[in-house]
Amino acid sequence: MRPQSSPTAPSLPTVAEPGYPGFDIKNWFGIFVSAGTPRENFDALYKEVARAVLTPEVKERLAGEGGG
Repeated sequence: MRPQSSPTAPSLPTVAEPGYPGFDIKNWFGIFVSAGTPRENFDALYKEVARAVLTPEVKERLAGEGGG
């Protein structure tokens, strides 16, 4: 699969195009909790994050950050 420029910056070349083949950059977002967090708290957080990422506002924000 050929790397593609970001949809948010289509005029910028990929990292490979100016001479760095095999180099790929991906965005990654994560949420962490402390060790020992009660399972019910973890499950509640997971449920709310899963709900939030499906809202139009969060989808738009993530797309603006280069997320898909």
